[in-house]
Amino acid sequence: MWEGFESGFLLNNPWLHGTRIEQPQKFEGYQSDVVGERAAGWLAKAGHRKERRWFCVVSLEPPHPPYDAPAAGSAARDPQEIVLPANVPRGGDEEARARRELAGYYAHLEATDRAIGWLLAGTHRDDTLVVFTSVHGDMHGAHGLFRKGWPHEEACVCRCSFARPAKRRGAITQRFPWSICLR
Repeated sequence: MWEGFESGFLLNNPWLHGTRIEQPQKFEGYQSDVVGERAAGWLAKAGHRKERRWFCVVSLEPPHPPYDAPAAGSAARDPQEIVLPANVPRGGDEEARARRELAGYYAHLEATDRAIGWLLAGTHRDDTLVVFTSVHGDMHGAHGLFRKGWPHEEACVCRCSFARPAKRRGAITQRFPWSICLR
């Protein structure tokens, strides 16, 4: 079974299609909530199949530009209250843009974190391994640059976390995720 986005970066009211949705269909709501709820429904059914192993990928776009798009239930921060890294140039357009974009970015992080929390709350199996990772970062004004296309840590480093919800254990590793054998 699969489902996917019909068009990219619709952080609100996304269009999905897939095995259970023959024609693209618009879903009302924040993208992380919609996708998380659909995945939770599938996981609830898969969780009862103890005789079979299963695999599920939940791919979320937020936080992603446009950062000024509404984030469900999360208000954007006051741009003047955003604490910027030291490598964001001060006093010009870069600073103003970084503050404005990060205000929305943090709201999208909060909304997406909440959606992931709801999804994990329904995961009760002792043998469920949860892996969080990312495709890329964003410069957010570091070195006066924005978006992902720059060879700096802010854009290139992707964190990877592993968790077993039923065990409530976690670990941090500096190894590349693709060098870790997932069994």
